[in-house]
Amino acid sequence: MTEILVIDDDEIFGQLTVERLEDNYTVAFHRGPFGTISAIRTHDPRLIIMDVNMPGLDGPSVFDLLRKEDSSQDIKLLLMSSLEQRELEEVAARAGIEDALHKSASRSELLAKIRSMLRR
Repeated sequence: MTEILVIDDDEIFGQLTVERLEDNYTVAFHRGPFGTISAIRTHDPRLIIMDVNMPGLDGPSVFDLLRKEDSSQDIKLLLMSSLEQRELEEVAARAGIEDALHKSASRSELLAKIRSMLRR
């Protein structure tokens, strides 16, 4: 089982995020958004980190599709984007997503956010 699945259309950011987390968690990257449901089934993550703005299908829309999957009800969802933090939090709240974090967050901020989310 993969603890964290990172989904982003930016492969460089996705791989960088994996590198920032792999000392603490089992992490996989999926270049998305298409094929995300299949990647989730394959990796069976506890937490998904997903970009907001991806071509063709944005993060909140993918999360909406994900919620319709019975097997994904216990997965924690974290949006990461380069949107301003306030706007990002508003997008997350409108979509019913647990939390959001700016892509510029430090490694320690990201780890703290993940620890907090996985304890809930």
